[in-house]
Amino acid sequence: MRKYDFDGKTVIPFNTHEESGDAGTYTTIQEKLSKATVKTNGLALDGKTARSDDGKLQTIEWLKELGY
Repeated sequence: MRKYDFDGKTVIPFNTHEESGDAGTYTTIQEKLSKATVKTNGLALDGKTARSDDGKLQTIEWLKELGY
């Protein structure tokens, strides 16, 4: 993240995990990229769900909520 200029950009974090959720990562990104708009309502799916039809549906719904 240090390598790129995120000033004025919108960052929408998402991740997969194995029981740690976002582990505070979205807040950390927001702190580090203080001149960017960071959406802290990112999507954190466990690996099994991410590979499933339910994970696909959750991702689609999340993107719709974001306006995509």
